[in-house]
Amino acid sequence: MEIEIELMEKEAFGEVVSEGIFETIVIWKDGDWSIVGSAHHQSRVGKQEPLMYIYKEQLQQMDVQQDSIQYLIKQIEDALNGISVKAFCD
Repeated sequence: MEIEIELMEKEAFGEVVSEGIFETIVIWKDGDWSIVGSAHHQSRVGKQEPLMYIYKEQLQQMDVQQDSIQYLIKQIEDALNGISVKAFCD
C-alpha cells in the first residue's frame, strides 16, 4: 500500500496565501512548505530539492478565495503524489 503525501500545516498555508504575506513559497517533496527568505526556508535549502515554487504575483491574477485555496492545496498534493497537474506554480 502506497502512502499518500499531504501538504503540511494546510490551515496556516491557506492563511498565508489568502493574506498574501509572501513573495514566493517553496513546496518541498515531503509535503512541507516555507516562505522564501524565512528561517525555516534557510534551514531546508541544500538539504532537499523543492518540488515547486508558488509566486504571489501568479496568485494575484486570480481571485484567491477559500475554494481556490482548497483547489491549490489539492493540486499541490496531487503533485506530491506524482500526479501530473496544471497548477499556478512551476
